[in-house]
Amino acid sequence: KTERLASRGDIKNILRLLSPYSKELLSYKSNNNKLLYQYLEALIKDDQLSKCLDIIESREKLYPNNLKLQRLKSQALFQQKNYPDSLDTLLKCKAVLRNNDDKTQLAELYYHTQNYDKSIELLKETLAKDALAKNLALLGDCYFRKENFSEALVFYRKATQKGLIKKQILNQMGHSLRH
Repeated sequence: KTERLASRGDIKNILRLLSPYSKELLSYKSNNNKLLYQYLEALIKDDQLSKCLDIIESREKLYPNNLKLQRLKSQALFQQKNYPDSLDTLLKCKAVLRNNDDKTQLAELYYHTQNYDKSIELLKETLAKDALAKNLALLGDCYFRKENFSEALVFYRKATQKGLIKKQILNQMGHSLRH
C-alpha cells in the first residue's frame, strides 16, 4: 500500500501508516529495508529532516556502506542547505553518477559550494541526454556567477523556451543583456 501512496506523492498517509511502526522499522536487521527507505523519503518530503537524519545515523552504525542511506542523508542535508556535508556524503557513495538525476544533484551541490566549473561539466553531460529546463537554468546560473554573461544568456533563453519562467531567471537575463 505504501508504494501506491508513494507513487501518488501522498506523503501524509505514508507517514500516518508507517509512523506507528517506526520502532519496528528501525530494529529490523536488514541492509535493504524498503519500508524504512519509504519512511525516510516521506520524512524528507515532509521537512522532518532532523528526525530523518537521526534515523539514518543510527542505521549507518549497522550498515556504514549502504548506498541508499547515503543518498537519503545527502538529500536531507541538501534540504537543510548544508551543502558542504551533503556534497561530502554524496561523493562517498561508490555508485554516484550513474544517471542524470545523480549528476544533476551533484551539479547543484557544486554550484552551492561555488565550484562552478565542476557544475558546468556535469550539467553539460546531463544535457547531452536530456535538456531539462532546470538544468539549463542552473547552467545559466553557473555562467552568470563566472561573469560569462553571453553564455548565461544562451542557457537562460533555452530554459525559458522550455517553459521555465521565473523572476530570478528574467532578472539574470536582463543583467546579462546589459553586459
